[in-house]
Amino acid sequence: MTSGEFRELVKMIKGAYPHRLLSRDTAIIWYRHLKDCEYDGVKRRIEAHIKVSPYMPTISELYEPPVEETMILQTMEAWEKE
Repeated sequence: MTSGEFRELVKMIKGAYPHRLLSRDTAIIWYRHLKDCEYDGVKRRIEAHIKVSPYMPTISELYEPPVEETMILQTMEAWEKE
């Protein structure tokens, strides 16, 4: 995800949790850990979290491991063998 996309996600979180502090230092740490994730995946996790929790999400709740193309190909090949 780009830094611009990350800023959009931060705006979403700040809008949903206006009384919670999300400091610049915290945002930098979040970006460091989430930058390799797909923007749409993290956005979906934020939207789901907002619906069920009065508390801000953690990095581990938002992190979505990157899917490598080789994993997809291996899975497809396994399905074809079945």
